[in-house]
Amino acid sequence: MPDQRAYNIDYQRITVERKMTIVKLQNAKTEEIKRQDGLTGCRILYVEDNEVNQYLAQQILKPWNVHIEFAENGKEAISRLKEKDFDIVLMDIQMPIMNGIEATKAIRNDKDLKSDIPIIGFTADIMMGTKIAAAKAGMNEIVMKPFNRDELYGIVTALLEKQLSGQ
Repeated sequence: MPDQRAYNIDYQRITVERKMTIVKLQNAKTEEIKRQDGLTGCRILYVEDNEVNQYLAQQILKPWNVHIEFAENGKEAISRLKEKDFDIVLMDIQMPIMNGIEATKAIRNDKDLKSDIPIIGFTADIMMGTKIAAAKAGMNEIVMKPFNRDELYGIVTALLEKQLSGQ
């Protein structure tokens, strides 16, 4: 039987590393911020029903110098997309009123909207069925919560570059 103390030590080490990561994000050095300034001015519609997650997203994405607007559900997201021009949508998959999968289908099928806008879905659901449904609905990428800022930056820039090049 494995030594239980080893697991406790590893768990404590992981907890400490997580706290250090959060502190590092909040006290980011100038050179860390500069390497993620390629999205300056980008207009992001972030669709998330949880206010705490909205706040965290705003703080995490602040160094990108982007313009972020929030919608609390898919129905509100569709209304915002009809009112304003956005470059990309970051959308929670599980929300009340209209979830992210339903909203993505509606966006992709609405001739009055920029139906090719990149949509990145966020989920804490590890079930493959959710990921398949999101892809079938037309989401370009699915990112697991909690997300890594650097990984998300890479996905966002890749999707925007792809869209600009017409691919």
